[in-house]
Amino acid sequence: MTTAYDRFKKDNDAFITRFQSEAEAMVRKLLDESEKRQQRELALRVAEVMRDVNLQRQADLVKIDRYVGAVESKVGVEVLKNRQKMNQMDILYRASQRQ
Repeated sequence: MTTAYDRFKKDNDAFITRFQSEAEAMVRKLLDESEKRQQRELALRVAEVMRDVNLQRQADLVKIDRYVGAVESKVGVEVLKNRQKMNQMDILYRASQRQ
């Protein structure tokens, strides 16, 4: 024979089982949402870092280009000076050969 206590215990056990199951489902859902949010945030941060790296790379390339241009200019000036000196030496050499 089933007593009121037995029915209460059975109903209570069923309630606790259902509550635990629902609570576990809620926790799983919260964890899944949190993980997805963290993945989105990580992807955003990675994209920001890549953008910053590319911007810095472009700035560095501009600096390098300017530096190379300055070096080329200085080398060009030195080459012209050397040609002038060689031309002067050639003129002097030819003049000395005529004498």
